Amino acid sequence: MSFEQPKFDQPKAEEESQDKRVEEIQDSEKIKKIKEDKKRLKEKEIESKENELFEGLDKDPRIQEIKDELVDNWKKINGSRYKEDDKDCFKAEFIEFVHGDIYSQPDYGKEIITLDDRAIKVFEKRFPEDTEIYAKKEKTRIYENPINDPLIKKTEKKIKRMTDEHMAQLLKGIWGEEKAKEVNRSKEEARFAIRQWDIFISLYPEKTAGYKNKFEPIREILKRRETKVQQAIRSELRYPKTESHHLKGIVEQVKLRKHDEQQDGQRKEKNPELRHFLKGDKGTSIF
Repeated sequence: MSFEQPKFDQPKAEEESQDKRVEEIQDSEKIKKIKEDKKRLKEKEIESKENELFEGLDKDPRIQEIKDELVDNWKKINGSRYKEDDKDCFKAEFIEFVHGDIYSQPDYGKEIITLDDRAIKVFEKRFPEDTEIYAKKEKTRIYENPINDPLIKKTEKKIKRMTDEHMAQLLKGIWGEEKAKEVNRSKEEARFAIRQWDIFISLYPEKTAGYKNKFEPIREILKRRETKVQQAIRSELRYPKTESHHLKGIVEQVKLRKHDEQQDGQRKEKNPELRHFLKGDKGTSIF
């Protein structure tokens, strides 16, 4: 007994497969378009929000409202613990709450937390989207006095914290007895400062341009970079055929400098206010 093989319509199957593939591609393109539209809409919303918000978080009146709220809460919690004759003690603790523990020794490694710091943390939790926008604004915002710049303050705090942690390790002898005997806070802090300000300059070129003539740490790092570039150029001219690892690193520095100059030129065209800074004119200011 024999069985007849089922007939298989090859052209029809191929056509159906192609149609299915076309539908999948069309669906994929539709999904992609929907995502792109959502992204553009989100960007427009953010741009509109940026225009509605203030120049910086410190200018937003909600920060002051949060500060007032925190002060009122602190007084409700702590005010009842003091009698009339304990006003001086109350005042001292309140000053610490507002300005931080300003009497702590720098070597103790205790971070000074102020009322401003507390208010910002509350703001970040309550308004995460606005916080993100303000963080973006801060990357290019120039302050008349650099020490008021939150990113400058953040870098200084990080240098102090890293120095404190390293000093504690040295004093405990983690790095050896000889190192413990040669402890020099100023030297260790200077080492961390060089690294952190170098990172700052790389991350915030607009701020670097605005502060290079008025903030010593940034000016010093720029001088160090310029010296390294000049040394690299002289080494390249003196040993053009040397293929050592050291020379290769120097050549990369030269290439990086040329790349930075090209980037500076592009930023100059996009932002005319930066032109005289990118040219390196002394004593000029955008204020």
